Amino acid sequence: PLVMLKVGRSEAGQRAAQAHTGALAGSDRIIDAVLQKYGVLRVYSLDEMLETLCIMHARHLPPGNGLGAITFSGGAVSMMADLAADYGLHFPPIHEAGAQQIRQVLYEYGTVNNPIDLTGQAVYDPPVQRAAFEAMGTDPQIDTILIAAGGITRLDTQSPLGQVIMEAIQRYPTKLFVRTSQMYGVLRDQAFAAPDPIAPVGDLDGVPFLQGIENTLRAARALLRYAAFQRQRGTGPARDAEQGEVSRCRQALAMVRAAQGQPLTEQAGKQLLALYGIPITRERLVTHADEAARVAQDIGFPVAMKIV
Repeated sequence: PLVMLKVGRSEAGQRAAQAHTGALAGSDRIIDAVLQKYGVLRVYSLDEMLETLCIMHARHLPPGNGLGAITFSGGAVSMMADLAADYGLHFPPIHEAGAQQIRQVLYEYGTVNNPIDLTGQAVYDPPVQRAAFEAMGTDPQIDTILIAAGGITRLDTQSPLGQVIMEAIQRYPTKLFVRTSQMYGVLRDQAFAAPDPIAPVGDLDGVPFLQGIENTLRAARALLRYAAFQRQRGTGPARDAEQGEVSRCRQALAMVRAAQGQPLTEQAGKQLLALYGIPITRERLVTHADEAARVAQDIGFPVAMKIV
Protein backbone atom coordinates (compact mmCIF):
# COMPACT_ATOMS: atom_id res chain seq x y z
CA PRO A 1 0.00 0.00 0.00
CA LEU A 2 1.11 3.54 -0.76
CA VAL A 3 0.08 6.34 1.61
CA MET A 4 0.63 9.90 0.41
CA LEU A 5 0.51 13.21 2.25
CA LYS A 6 0.63 15.92 -0.42
CA VAL A 7 0.91 19.64 0.15
CA GLY A 8 -0.47 22.37 -2.08
CA ARG A 9 -4.22 21.62 -1.94
CA SER A 10 -5.19 25.28 -1.48
CA GLU A 11 -4.13 28.29 -3.51
CA ALA A 12 -2.07 29.49 -0.56
CA GLY A 13 -0.45 26.08 -0.27
CA GLN A 14 0.39 26.07 -3.94
CA ARG A 15 1.99 29.49 -3.65
CA ALA A 16 4.05 28.27 -0.70
CA ALA A 17 5.15 25.21 -2.68
CA GLN A 18 6.59 27.41 -5.43
CA ALA A 19 9.70 27.83 -3.29
CA HIS A 20 10.73 24.21 -3.78
CA THR A 21 8.33 21.88 -5.63
CA GLY A 22 6.01 24.32 -7.36
CA ALA A 23 6.03 22.35 -10.58
CA LEU A 24 4.42 19.42 -8.76
CA ALA A 25 1.52 21.32 -7.19
CA GLY A 26 -0.90 21.26 -10.13
CA SER A 27 -4.66 20.74 -10.02
CA ASP A 28 -5.71 19.00 -6.84
CA ARG A 29 -8.73 17.37 -8.46
CA ILE A 30 -6.56 15.87 -11.18
CA ILE A 31 -4.12 14.58 -8.57
CA ASP A 32 -6.99 13.02 -6.59
CA ALA A 33 -8.25 11.26 -9.71
CA VAL A 34 -4.82 9.86 -10.56
CA LEU A 35 -4.23 8.65 -7.00
CA GLN A 36 -7.63 6.92 -6.90
CA LYS A 37 -6.97 5.23 -10.24
CA TYR A 38 -3.76 3.67 -8.96
CA GLY A 39 -4.98 2.88 -5.44
CA VAL A 40 -2.74 5.41 -3.67
CA LEU A 41 -4.22 6.38 -0.29
CA ARG A 42 -4.21 10.12 0.23
CA VAL A 43 -4.13 11.55 3.76
CA TYR A 44 -4.33 15.13 4.97
CA SER A 45 -2.22 15.34 8.12
CA LEU A 46 0.80 13.68 9.71
CA ASP A 47 -1.36 12.14 12.43
CA GLU A 48 -3.71 10.63 9.86
CA MET A 49 -0.73 9.36 7.87
CA LEU A 50 0.74 7.55 10.89
CA GLU A 51 -2.55 5.88 11.81
CA THR A 52 -3.17 4.89 8.18
CA LEU A 53 0.30 3.35 7.92
CA CYS A 54 -0.42 1.50 11.13
CA ILE A 55 -3.72 -0.02 9.98
CA MET A 56 -2.07 -1.17 6.76
CA HIS A 57 -0.04 -3.64 8.85
CA ALA A 58 -3.19 -5.70 9.40
CA ARG A 59 -2.67 -9.37 8.57
CA HIS A 60 -5.32 -9.41 5.82
CA LEU A 61 -7.72 -7.13 3.97
CA PRO A 62 -11.41 -7.07 4.89
CA PRO A 63 -13.68 -8.79 2.34
CA GLY A 64 -16.33 -6.05 2.56
CA ASN A 65 -17.15 -2.60 3.88
CA GLY A 66 -19.21 -3.49 6.97
CA LEU A 67 -17.80 -2.00 10.20
CA GLY A 68 -18.57 -3.01 13.76
CA ALA A 69 -17.35 -1.21 16.88
CA ILE A 70 -17.27 -2.35 20.50
CA THR A 71 -16.75 0.45 23.02
CA PHE A 72 -17.21 1.11 26.72
CA SER A 73 -18.35 4.71 26.31
CA GLY A 74 -21.56 6.34 25.14
CA GLY A 75 -19.60 9.40 24.09
CA ALA A 76 -17.33 7.31 21.90
CA VAL A 77 -20.37 5.72 20.24
CA SER A 78 -21.91 9.10 19.45
CA MET A 79 -18.64 10.42 18.06
CA MET A 80 -18.17 7.35 15.87
CA ALA A 81 -21.70 7.64 14.51
CA ASP A 82 -21.21 11.32 13.63
CA LEU A 83 -17.82 10.79 12.00
CA ALA A 84 -18.99 7.72 10.10
CA ALA A 85 -21.62 9.86 8.39
CA ASP A 86 -18.94 12.41 7.46
CA TYR A 87 -16.56 9.76 6.09
CA GLY A 88 -19.10 7.60 4.26
CA LEU A 89 -18.55 4.58 6.54
CA HIS A 90 -21.21 1.94 7.14
CA PHE A 91 -22.04 0.47 10.56
CA PRO A 92 -24.79 -2.09 9.77
CA PRO A 93 -27.23 -3.04 12.55
CA ILE A 94 -26.25 -6.15 14.51
CA HIS A 95 -28.19 -9.17 13.25
CA GLU A 96 -31.18 -10.01 15.41
CA ALA A 97 -29.85 -13.28 16.85
CA GLY A 98 -26.66 -11.55 17.96
CA ALA A 99 -28.52 -8.54 19.35
CA GLN A 100 -30.73 -10.84 21.42
CA GLN A 101 -27.67 -12.64 22.74
CA ILE A 102 -26.23 -9.32 23.98
CA ARG A 103 -29.53 -8.22 25.54
CA GLN A 104 -29.59 -11.35 27.69
CA VAL A 105 -26.43 -10.27 29.55
CA LEU A 106 -26.27 -6.49 29.10
CA TYR A 107 -27.44 -4.20 31.88
CA GLU A 108 -30.89 -2.63 31.73
CA TYR A 109 -29.49 0.82 31.01
CA GLY A 110 -27.45 -0.45 28.04
CA THR A 111 -28.64 -0.38 24.42
CA VAL A 112 -27.73 -2.72 21.59
CA ASN A 113 -26.60 -0.76 18.55
CA ASN A 114 -23.63 -0.69 16.21
CA PRO A 115 -21.35 0.92 17.36
CA ILE A 116 -22.21 -0.58 20.74
CA ASP A 117 -21.61 0.92 24.17
CA LEU A 118 -21.15 -1.92 26.64
CA THR A 119 -20.76 0.77 29.36
CA GLY A 120 -17.76 1.23 31.63
CA GLN A 121 -18.92 -1.54 33.96
CA ALA A 122 -18.44 -4.13 31.19
CA VAL A 123 -14.66 -3.60 31.20
CA TYR A 124 -14.70 -6.05 34.14
CA ASP A 125 -17.53 -8.28 32.85
CA PRO A 126 -16.27 -11.02 30.44
CA PRO A 127 -19.76 -12.52 29.72
CA VAL A 128 -20.94 -9.17 28.33
CA GLN A 129 -17.73 -8.77 26.33
CA ARG A 130 -17.98 -12.30 24.89
CA ALA A 131 -21.60 -11.77 23.85
CA ALA A 132 -20.67 -8.61 21.94
CA PHE A 133 -17.70 -10.21 20.17
CA GLU A 134 -19.70 -13.33 19.31
CA ALA A 135 -22.56 -11.24 17.92
CA MET A 136 -20.25 -9.26 15.65
CA GLY A 137 -17.99 -12.20 14.86
CA THR A 138 -20.95 -14.21 13.49
CA ASP A 139 -22.59 -11.29 11.70
CA PRO A 140 -22.17 -11.70 7.91
CA GLN A 141 -22.56 -7.94 7.38
CA ILE A 142 -19.63 -7.02 9.64
CA ASP A 143 -16.14 -7.46 8.18
CA THR A 144 -13.99 -5.24 10.42
CA ILE A 145 -14.37 -4.96 14.20
CA LEU A 146 -13.00 -1.88 15.97
CA ILE A 147 -12.22 -2.30 19.66
CA ALA A 148 -12.19 1.05 21.47
CA ALA A 149 -10.92 0.61 25.01
CA GLY A 150 -10.30 3.90 26.77
CA GLY A 151 -6.72 5.08 27.15
CA ILE A 152 -5.17 1.62 27.37
CA THR A 153 -1.84 1.55 25.53
CA ARG A 154 -0.56 -1.94 26.21
CA LEU A 155 -3.27 -4.55 26.61
CA ASP A 156 -2.64 -7.14 29.32
CA THR A 157 -3.51 -10.34 27.47
CA GLN A 158 -3.88 -12.10 30.82
CA SER A 159 -6.57 -9.66 31.97
CA PRO A 160 -10.24 -10.65 31.54
CA LEU A 161 -10.70 -8.19 28.66
CA GLY A 162 -7.40 -9.22 27.05
CA GLN A 163 -8.34 -12.88 27.15
CA VAL A 164 -11.76 -12.23 25.62
CA ILE A 165 -10.17 -10.24 22.78
CA MET A 166 -7.57 -12.97 22.16
CA GLU A 167 -10.33 -15.61 22.06
CA ALA A 168 -12.31 -13.57 19.54
CA ILE A 169 -9.28 -13.05 17.27
CA GLN A 170 -8.63 -16.80 17.20
CA ARG A 171 -12.29 -17.75 16.88
CA TYR A 172 -13.13 -15.44 13.98
CA PRO A 173 -10.05 -15.46 11.71
CA THR A 174 -11.91 -14.06 8.70
CA LYS A 175 -12.77 -10.87 10.60
CA LEU A 176 -10.31 -8.00 10.69
CA PHE A 177 -9.73 -6.66 14.22
CA VAL A 178 -8.41 -3.15 14.94
CA ARG A 179 -7.77 -1.77 18.41
CA THR A 180 -7.94 1.95 19.15
CA SER A 181 -7.78 4.32 22.08
CA GLN A 182 -10.88 6.45 22.56
CA MET A 183 -8.78 9.60 22.90
CA TYR A 184 -5.93 10.95 20.82
CA GLY A 185 -2.44 11.66 22.10
CA VAL A 186 -2.79 9.25 25.00
CA LEU A 187 0.84 8.15 24.59
CA ARG A 188 1.95 11.72 25.19
CA ASP A 189 -0.12 12.05 28.35
CA GLN A 190 2.10 11.45 31.39
CA ALA A 191 -0.77 9.73 33.17
CA PHE A 192 -0.74 6.92 30.61
CA ALA A 193 2.68 7.11 28.95
CA ALA A 194 4.72 3.93 28.79
CA PRO A 195 8.49 4.13 29.24
CA ASP A 196 9.11 2.79 25.73
CA PRO A 197 7.43 3.59 22.40
CA ILE A 198 4.37 1.48 21.60
CA ALA A 199 4.68 -0.74 18.54
CA PRO A 200 1.64 -0.27 16.26
CA VAL A 201 1.41 -4.02 15.76
CA GLY A 202 2.72 -6.14 18.58
CA ASP A 203 0.97 -7.57 21.59
CA LEU A 204 -2.14 -8.93 19.81
CA ASP A 205 -0.76 -11.07 16.99
CA GLY A 206 -0.80 -8.47 14.24
CA VAL A 207 -3.85 -6.48 15.37
CA PRO A 208 -3.09 -2.79 14.67
CA PHE A 209 -3.26 -0.38 17.62
CA LEU A 210 -4.38 3.12 16.61
CA GLN A 211 -4.82 6.35 18.55
CA GLY A 212 -7.97 8.44 18.54
CA ILE A 213 -11.40 7.81 17.10
CA GLU A 214 -11.20 10.36 14.29
CA ASN A 215 -7.91 9.16 12.82
CA THR A 216 -8.92 5.54 13.39
CA LEU A 217 -12.04 5.99 11.27
CA ARG A 218 -10.07 7.86 8.60
CA ALA A 219 -7.56 5.01 8.56
CA ALA A 220 -10.37 2.45 8.39
CA ARG A 221 -11.83 4.31 5.41
CA ALA A 222 -8.43 4.13 3.68
CA LEU A 223 -8.15 0.41 4.41
CA LEU A 224 -11.61 -0.29 3.00
CA ARG A 225 -10.82 1.72 -0.13
CA TYR A 226 -7.57 -0.16 -0.59
CA ALA A 227 -9.34 -3.51 -0.14
CA ALA A 228 -11.95 -2.52 -2.75
CA PHE A 229 -9.16 -1.42 -5.10
CA GLN A 230 -7.44 -4.80 -4.75
CA ARG A 231 -10.71 -6.69 -5.31
CA GLN A 232 -11.27 -4.69 -8.49
CA ARG A 233 -7.75 -5.52 -9.68
CA GLY A 234 -8.46 -9.22 -9.20
CA THR A 235 -11.16 -9.44 -11.89
CA GLY A 236 -12.43 -7.77 -15.04
CA PRO A 237 -10.80 -5.27 -17.38
CA ALA A 238 -8.35 -3.98 -14.76
CA ARG A 239 -6.94 -7.48 -14.24
CA ASP A 240 -6.80 -8.13 -17.99
CA ALA A 241 -4.89 -4.89 -18.50
CA GLU A 242 -2.45 -5.84 -15.76
CA GLN A 243 -1.78 -9.23 -17.34
CA GLY A 244 -1.27 -7.52 -20.71
CA GLU A 245 1.29 -5.23 -19.10
CA VAL A 246 3.19 -8.27 -17.78
CA SER A 247 3.23 -9.76 -21.28
CA ARG A 248 4.55 -6.52 -22.79
CA CYS A 249 7.30 -6.32 -20.19
CA ARG A 250 8.40 -9.86 -21.00
CA GLN A 251 8.51 -9.11 -24.73
CA ALA A 252 10.49 -5.93 -24.14
CA LEU A 253 13.01 -7.72 -21.95
CA ALA A 254 13.42 -10.46 -24.57
CA MET A 255 14.17 -7.84 -27.25
CA VAL A 256 16.75 -6.06 -25.11
CA ARG A 257 18.45 -9.32 -24.14
CA ALA A 258 18.53 -10.47 -27.76
CA ALA A 259 20.55 -7.35 -28.62
CA GLN A 260 23.29 -8.66 -26.25
CA GLY A 261 24.33 -5.20 -25.09
CA GLN A 262 24.36 -3.65 -28.56
CA PRO A 263 22.12 -0.74 -29.60
CA LEU A 264 18.73 -1.84 -30.93
CA THR A 265 18.14 -1.61 -34.66
CA GLU A 266 15.63 0.98 -35.81
CA GLN A 267 13.07 -1.76 -36.44
CA ALA A 268 13.53 -3.30 -32.99
CA GLY A 269 13.46 0.12 -31.35
CA LYS A 270 10.15 0.93 -32.99
CA GLN A 271 8.70 -2.44 -31.96
CA LEU A 272 9.71 -1.64 -28.41
CA LEU A 273 7.92 1.72 -28.59
CA ALA A 274 4.84 0.03 -30.06
CA LEU A 275 4.68 -2.38 -27.11
CA TYR A 276 4.07 0.63 -24.85
CA GLY A 277 1.41 2.19 -27.03
CA ILE A 278 3.58 4.76 -28.80
CA PRO A 279 2.46 5.10 -32.46
CA ILE A 280 5.03 4.11 -35.09
CA THR A 281 5.02 4.00 -38.89
CA ARG A 282 3.91 0.82 -40.65
CA GLU A 283 7.02 -0.95 -41.85
CA ARG A 284 8.43 -4.33 -42.81
CA LEU A 285 11.95 -5.75 -43.19
CA VAL A 286 12.57 -7.23 -46.63
CA THR A 287 15.60 -8.85 -48.27
CA HIS A 288 15.02 -8.52 -52.06
CA ALA A 289 13.34 -6.32 -54.63
CA ASP A 290 10.28 -8.47 -55.38
CA GLU A 291 9.44 -8.69 -51.69
CA ALA A 292 9.91 -4.93 -51.32
CA ALA A 293 7.43 -4.28 -54.16
CA ARG A 294 4.85 -6.62 -52.67
CA VAL A 295 5.15 -5.16 -49.16
CA ALA A 296 4.94 -1.63 -50.51
CA GLN A 297 1.59 -2.52 -52.09
CA ASP A 298 0.38 -3.91 -48.76
CA ILE A 299 1.42 -0.81 -46.82
CA GLY A 300 0.08 1.65 -49.41
CA PHE A 301 1.85 4.49 -51.16
CA PRO A 302 3.76 6.71 -50.71
CA VAL A 303 6.48 4.65 -49.02
CA ALA A 304 10.10 5.26 -48.11
CA MET A 305 12.94 2.74 -48.36
CA LYS A 306 15.75 2.67 -45.78
CA ILE A 307 18.82 0.46 -45.53
CA VAL A 308 19.29 -1.68 -42.40
